[in-house]
Amino acid sequence: MHLVITVAGLPALERELGARFATLLRLTFYDLAENAVVGGLYSKGTPVDTGFARASWWLGVNQPGDPVQPAQPPVGSRHVKWLPSLDPLQLAAVRAGDILYLSTNCAYIRPLEYGHSAQAPQGMLRLAVAAAQQMADENARTLRARRA
Repeated sequence: MHLVITVAGLPALERELGARFATLLRLTFYDLAENAVVGGLYSKGTPVDTGFARASWWLGVNQPGDPVQPAQPPVGSRHVKWLPSLDPLQLAAVRAGDILYLSTNCAYIRPLEYGHSAQAPQGMLRLAVAAAQQMADENARTLRARRA
């Protein structure tokens, strides 16, 4: 008697699972970034006065990346409206195993995170990170339902 086990289907399964995991990673990271930066179900987002702090966030894939603006607004820029800097298209290239970074170099982000602004007295990033597993679970359920 012989037992023959073939593994011919495993590379295809590995590719499919990798692609599914990458999709889950992208969706969950996007949700986390959205909650921390602009607000969502779990966080009010980065408080906005001029928009400088909100625009200071950036995404890095497999490395932290580089700041998109100075750490502090230039003198005299009080009425400048800063534009968001996160590019959701960067997430399109994310693969299973990639490490994603959400970074900011805003000099006053720590006081904002710890309640300096009445707009987000409980912070923003900590709330989003605390809900990350819940976001991942919901995204996994949604992806599973799409396959059914």
